[in-house]
Amino acid sequence: MRFRDCPFQVLGSAADVQEILRTHGHQQADYALSGLPFSTLPDGVGPAIAQATHNVLREGGAFLVYQYTSAARQFMARHFERIDSGIELRNLPPCKLYWGWKDKPAD
Repeated sequence: MRFRDCPFQVLGSAADVQEILRTHGHQQADYALSGLPFSTLPDGVGPAIAQATHNVLREGGAFLVYQYTSAARQFMARHFERIDSGIELRNLPPCKLYWGWKDKPAD
């Protein structure tokens, strides 16, 4: 798969992802990727980012997070019922990986 260069620059908070997407002509996203240091963000910012990201994802989409602590998973668990996890040992230090899936609501 190839991606063409896309000059996409955003200045602002990840907690404002809904507004940022709308500004660029989109309502939802298939995936969101974050390497933000959730364990060091000011109080309230991590939960706001997790909630806003959940809100913009399409059903079947995922919030993909790579971290060195498990702080992001705690924030994600409030909004994502299914979270897969893994670890990348080739990274120094090893990196924790989390996939928060926005599943379709149960019937």
